[in-house]
Amino acid sequence: NQMKKSRFMSMQRLIQTSLKLSLSLVFSVLVFAGTTQAAIRYVNPDTGDDMALANDCTNISSPCATIYNAQSQASDGDTIDLAAGIYSGAGTAVTKALNFVGVGNSTELRDIGPVMLNAGIVGATELRFQDLKITFEGNSTAYLNLTDGSGLSGGVVFDNVTFDYSGNMVAGYCIAVQSGVTKVTIQNSTIVDCSDSGS
Repeated sequence: NQMKKSRFMSMQRLIQTSLKLSLSLVFSVLVFAGTTQAAIRYVNPDTGDDMALANDCTNISSPCATIYNAQSQASDGDTIDLAAGIYSGAGTAVTKALNFVGVGNSTELRDIGPVMLNAGIVGATELRFQDLKITFEGNSTAYLNLTDGSGLSGGVVFDNVTFDYSGNMVAGYCIAVQSGVTKVTIQNSTIVDCSDSGS
């Protein structure tokens, strides 16, 4: 009887342990299923292909060609990984909270135009530009215009960015901070030939 009782208790403990493991596994699956992972979108202006805007830019071996397509495919919190190269006329309004990350001054955005931030941005705290160069060449988009970013609690961050206004022949602000943007952080960055600034 003692042996039977011992076997019964061992079996009971085994069942309880199995039940706990099963419940833990189910909970983990449910938590994972409810979590959206931020994606990395790859862009290369020289070797990329937007595939008529069908490329989702998530394959490093098959990058997109334009920032426009990468942004259109991205969700708040995604990273736009910018390869070395010149991104001309990249002036598409930024309507999502994204991280634009280059490889230093060899990643050059030319005439990116006003950065119009969508006030309805949710799911990420900031818009970030990091490790790249922004060049302004004196056409109608002569400065960086930050506006309508009330959905960004962390604001706009420029980290290790070179702002180059040496070819800018249009007088005016270099960086204009307007309604809705409550925080702008510029760190580890260089501003070249800027004659004015605004707020």
